[in-house]
Amino acid sequence: ATYSLACADYGQANEATGLPAGVDYTHHALRARLTRRFPKDITTGLQYLFAHYREPSGGGRNNYTAHGLFATLSVRLP
Repeated sequence: ATYSLACADYGQANEATGLPAGVDYTHHALRARLTRRFPKDITTGLQYLFAHYREPSGGGRNNYTAHGLFATLSVRLP
């Protein structure tokens, strides 16, 4: 399993336009993976991903929460 966190706090008030300048964001990602090896050169894998992204400086337009599920099957050919 792995966890990663990325943050940025570069936002500033832009008095000339009233719009924010720079970016503020927080991104969390969690991955968990299981693998299983079977006889005769077969390997399977199952991976789950959770991601959570918040960007208040973008007015919330880019915010998301995502779930992913990935399955793999590997066969070694002779």
